[in-house]
Amino acid sequence: MARTIIDIDEDKLARAQRALRTGTKRETVNAALELAAAIDADKRAHVLASFRDLLDRLDLDLIEQDEADDHTGSVA
Repeated sequence: MARTIIDIDEDKLARAQRALRTGTKRETVNAALELAAAIDADKRAHVLASFRDLLDRLDLDLIEQDEADDHTGSVA
């Protein structure tokens, strides 16, 4: 673990400490970092699930036919 000196807003730290139920500044900062990373991972998972859902609903045959028509100049 690295040791870093930073300026921290004491009011926000106290609010975070109460919300996260941590006892020290170090625990609070580490818990907040863990929470932020988890939220980011959840967002990525949600976007990926939405993308997969969209792919499942696509009519690939229609898309392929449309692309084929574009290359031959035909209109379906």
